[in-house]
This record gives sequence, C-alpha cells and structure tokens, in this order.
Amino acid sequence: MVSISLFLKSLITWIPESRSDSTNIDTVPNSMCKTCWGVLLRRKIFIRSILERDHDKNHFSPKLTSVISYMEITSTLSSIALSSQAAVFVFEKYDFDYCCKGQQTLEDACRTAQVSASDILKEIRNTEESETTSVFRPWLWDSPMLISYIVQNHHRFLRHSLPLLKTSILRVATKHGERFPETYTLAEIIEDLCDGLLAHLDEEEAVVFSPQVQSLSYEELKPMIDNLDSEHQHVGTLLLKLRDVSHRFTPPPEACTTHRTSYRLLREVVQDTMHHVFLENSVLFPKLLREKLG
Repeated sequence: MVSISLFLKSLITWIPESRSDSTNIDTVPNSMCKTCWGVLLRRKIFIRSILERDHDKNHFSPKLTSVISYMEITSTLSSIALSSQAAVFVFEKYDFDYCCKGQQTLEDACRTAQVSASDILKEIRNTEESETTSVFRPWLWDSPMLISYIVQNHHRFLRHSLPLLKTSILRVATKHGERFPETYTLAEIIEDLCDGLLAHLDEEEAVVFSPQVQSLSYEELKPMIDNLDSEHQHVGTLLLKLRDVSHRFTPPPEACTTHRTSYRLLREVVQDTMHHVFLENSVLFPKLLREKLG
C-alpha cells in the first residue's frame, strides 16, 4: 500500500513549479485557467507545509484523527460521539443513550449512571490511543453518500436480521419459556420492534431518503423529520427494554445453543440500530435541514 507521505510527495511533484511559493499566477500554463492554476499553487503550498512540518506522524496525527482533547463534561453525548469512534464504544459499555438522548450532556449521563465524567473522558482517550478504533467521519460526507451508507449498511442489515431474530427468540420462548419467562417478554418487544421499525424504514426511503426530498421546502421537510425523530424515540425505548430484560444480552448458564445465538444476534441488532439512529438524528437530518436553509 502506498503511504500517505509518498502520495503527497507524488502529488506535489505533479503540480508544476511556479516562480515563487505564493498564490501569484504570473506564469499560467496555456491549458489552464488562472483560477485553477491559483488553486493548484495553494494546494501545493499546503501539502509542502505538511511534509516539511514533521516526518513523525505522531506530531500531527492527533489533530487529524481526533478532537477528543477539546471535549468537556458539559459537551453533549452526540457531539462527543461524532468526534470519536472510541466514545461510541465507551458509551455502549456504560449504556449511555447517545442516539435518542444525544442532547444530554456527558455530566448528566454520568450523574444518572453514577459514574465519574472525568473517568469516562479518560477511558475514551485511552481507547483512542490503543488504536483499535477505525477512522469514521460521516459528518464530512454529503447527503447522498450518507443516505446511501445508511440504506445499504443499516437498513439492509435490519431487513435481514429482524425477521431472523423474531423467529429465533420465539422458538426459544416456545420451547423454554417456562424455565426462562423473560423470553416471552423479549418475544413481545421484538415483535413490536420488528413491525414498527421495518415500516419506519419504508417510510424513510419513500420520501426523505429519495430524490424527491430535493423538491421539498424546509417547511415541508421539517415536520417529516420531526415525525421520524418521534418514531426514533419509541425505537430507543424498545432497545433499552431489550437490553434490560436480556440482562445486557447475557443468556443463562444453562441456555441452549439457539438461546445463546439469539442473544448474540439481539446484541448486534441493538448496537447497530443505536448507531443507525445516531447517524440519522445527529448527522443526516440536521444536514438535510441546513441544506434547505442554504
């Protein structure tokens, strides 16, 4: 794989030399307009500044990969989750609802969970420094790319997994419900989630996620998004119930194989849906509304 450094060096070599390292465009190639030439020169100066600043990637990688050092306990869960994939892992560990209740501050979430906010921030930093998290910056994507990612990754996953989960947990409840009565409750919640969420996906893709959204005004789009957000709140409530009733997706020691695989799929569905709703509530929907305002 070609390193970023080699790529930048090849790019800076490709951009022709000018009389000076400024945006002066005295010498413009015949095949290029002055505007394009000026942009190229500015890009060259910027790339050169990166290469010359320090060859040690640790000198500048924190600025490119994380802004968690700027987060405070008064920051909202959604803003922290947007800034760091590591934060998502930590929030899920402590059951912080960063998707449907993303506007609450870290301080408030920690107070409710009876944990130290400073310890949570420290754990996020430590998780980041372990370099086990991938770089994921959806806020930099345009709306079509965001919509495509959500539909292809999250919506398709739910359409495939929810019916499987519904069938699997119902089988466990039918065979072992007397020994494990919580499986009856899980089956009821999952049926509610499956019916409501699959209809919700169809609703999103019919208008808000379709090319038709381009023709809508802000006044037309805002109520639609408010309605989708309200449905997300209901989904979030169901996800928390599933987590609690399943004892954080922990099957009983004597559980059969089907019981255990059902709980593994349940965990995956809950975590994926939380991240899915978070992307829509905190990234996509605000972006769509901002675009309407110009």
